[in-house]
Amino acid sequence: MTHHDDRPGTDGHARAAFIQEELTALSLAAKVRLIGLPVIAVWVTIENLFPNAFFYYGLLVALALTGWIPLAIRRRAPRAMWTRYAFPLLDLALIVFAVVYPNPLDDNTWPTAMRLRFDNENYLYLVIAMTAFSYSSRAVIVSGIGAVGFWTIGTLWIVSLPDHSLFVTDAAWETLPVDRQLAAFNDPYRVDLMALVRQGVIMLLITAVLATLVWRARLLVSREAEMERQRSNLSRYFSANMVEQLARSETDLSAVRGQDVAVLFVDIVGFSRMSEQAAPERIIDTLRQFHGRMERCVFAHGGTLDKYLGDGLMATFGTPAPGPRDATNALACGRAMLAACDDLNADRQDGGHAPLGIGVGVHFGPVVMGDIGGRQRLEFAVIGDTVNVASRLEALTRSLDTRLAVSGDMIQRVQAESGPDAVAGLSTAGRHRLPGRQSAVEVWIQPAHDCPPAPLPLS
Repeated sequence: MTHHDDRPGTDGHARAAFIQEELTALSLAAKVRLIGLPVIAVWVTIENLFPNAFFYYGLLVALALTGWIPLAIRRRAPRAMWTRYAFPLLDLALIVFAVVYPNPLDDNTWPTAMRLRFDNENYLYLVIAMTAFSYSSRAVIVSGIGAVGFWTIGTLWIVSLPDHSLFVTDAAWETLPVDRQLAAFNDPYRVDLMALVRQGVIMLLITAVLATLVWRARLLVSREAEMERQRSNLSRYFSANMVEQLARSETDLSAVRGQDVAVLFVDIVGFSRMSEQAAPERIIDTLRQFHGRMERCVFAHGGTLDKYLGDGLMATFGTPAPGPRDATNALACGRAMLAACDDLNADRQDGGHAPLGIGVGVHFGPVVMGDIGGRQRLEFAVIGDTVNVASRLEALTRSLDTRLAVSGDMIQRVQAESGPDAVAGLSTAGRHRLPGRQSAVEVWIQPAHDCPPAPLPLS
């Protein structure tokens, strides 16, 4: 089993998710500890007479602190990963000390070896289990090995005390008569080495099981973080509703297919001339403001941001999956872009800057969609005559003295989707022959000085 949880090369999104999950888990573990320790305190009170229990009360207070101190450290320094290992080991050392070391407040003179016969090693299993809250299989393994090590040291320390000794070997045990076996078994000064081995094996097996479960949990969290990262990337290109649809879809986007979509181009008029006169910083700032507002229009109307084109952008409606109002939404988006540009120009005039002029071209028709590119970089592309026509319509806005040019095919589709009123404010400008195309295209425009109507309702 390979452990990647502490490697610095782990994906940043997954690493950040684990850090947040670990903080939440540490907080939960600290609360569970505060609930469990009083229960243990009650049991200690039942098992120990006054004032013997005060020795264990001090231990419980120390264990409460070792639960909250690492949480406080991680909140201040989330990447202080050493706390994963140091504090569980400290817990184990405290528990082993409390189990094997004679209580200084207790007056009984029982042999120290008797302290190994009350199953107190069970407390070590709790510490190993609590380490799983770190979401680190490596921390669980360190805790398990630490538990075996501390328990072995404590047991051997007891063996080293005066009058204490180990049980005889299995081979020698079998040669003893039954009365001698019973006497050895009941000898309060003898320590059963095989019991120590059995306890160590069980601790390591439990550690292996928990480490595997934590590793699986990390794998699931990592996959969830990767899916969230992919959704975040998708949200930069698709509207929110499309991201959810894509996340649930079983269709491979790389499959080449054809379908009817609406294509929209928007561009700043005269931007090249403006760039010659403005400072580079001002140019980039203008583009950021413009792209940000245009992008919001695209996503607000259920469109897909296909690509930025310097001082413009291309958007599609009906990709990757077609809808019942793609053309209507595309036209509404184009009108919303005109309104957004007017708002931007109002802000620019307040700042003493020249207003921006834009042109919007929209067409509806068949396209081909699929992944293009090489092995190192792929791009979801929408290509075809429909894309070219939409681009040419945007360029045609200059000669037609309009900000919005729409094809006749687009008008027919909008009317079929939403009725004649959906194209109110647009008028035909006749048929025009576009560069690179043999047949003419009927063009509808919105007069340049008309105030754009409110965006149409969305589907």
